[in-house]
Amino acid sequence: TDSFGATAGSLLGVFLGLGGAKGGAGELPVETFFRNYAYREAQLSPNGQYLATLSPHGARVGLAVVDLGTREAQWAVAPKVYDLVWFRWVSDDRLVGVVWDQNFEDGGMFSVSRDGRRFRRLLPTKHRAYKYFGPVEGSDDEVFVECIPAHEETELYPDLARLNVQTARLRSEAVNPGYVLRWLVNHQGVPCVGIGVEREQLRIVSRSAVGKPWETLAASA
Repeated sequence: TDSFGATAGSLLGVFLGLGGAKGGAGELPVETFFRNYAYREAQLSPNGQYLATLSPHGARVGLAVVDLGTREAQWAVAPKVYDLVWFRWVSDDRLVGVVWDQNFEDGGMFSVSRDGRRFRRLLPTKHRAYKYFGPVEGSDDEVFVECIPAHEETELYPDLARLNVQTARLRSEAVNPGYVLRWLVNHQGVPCVGIGVEREQLRIVSRSAVGKPWETLAASA
């Protein structure tokens, strides 16, 4: 709730120390994070040394990162014309996220280093919608994304691809056969199972490797 967010923000502010960060480009007082804002996202980096959070930046919502060792904070993204609505850590140094604005036509997904120096727009959304699916195990450079063609009849049936957050390269991993609603990825990073509905029947399909045909494991009567 909003009250819980405000209380959590206050406690975090006390924990981090409200003396503020050192002045400098890209840095900001820690208390800025917790001023009049109900937090929707706050996440620790994989090594537990950094805390990232959506935070107010003027009239917008930006992405700020606190170094828990030095108690210094700085903006990873300090937007002027759009809002950040979601993010995830990819590695201890890099994050991926989504921005929203009605005029942001070049795409809503981006990646950025935690110090804000390496910002990259990743995916356009004019003809396809993209949604973060999950990490690629063992990789600091790639994540899985669902790819949804901009056609009403196929919105529920996403393809699955790997996205390189450094280069924006997109590599197809699974093309939807037309009925899969949810993908499952094994420990080797291969989408090997699909769960969906075809002709009002629940269907579970699998394959042995990328590029191999899908075979039905089970189907409801």
